[in-house]
Amino acid sequence: MSNPTQVGKSANLPVLLEVTATIQTIDTDVKKQYLLQHNAIDTDGNAAADAIAVSFNEAVPSLISGGSKAVLKDSAILVVGPGISSISYVATIGLPTATISPVYDRDND
Repeated sequence: MSNPTQVGKSANLPVLLEVTATIQTIDTDVKKQYLLQHNAIDTDGNAAADAIAVSFNEAVPSLISGGSKAVLKDSAILVVGPGISSISYVATIGLPTATISPVYDRDND
């Protein structure tokens, strides 16, 4: 599965992310707010409770949250933005999936 490189810039559609041990980044529209949800499954539909390290605006993700970083746990939902230009993510073990959905545009909603 190939992850998209941007979300919410040309359409307000959610995207599915396969989270791996390699740091990946998705560009976002700074005017929008997003929901980032840990799906608790992997791409094969198996349970995947592994934590996802998330960071914003070019910070390096880690399992230590604070500042521009967060840890997304099994089935958790994180609200980010507006004001976020990119979201980086990585899993330390397993291959969990996450969904990112644009939910609010401060200029048009």
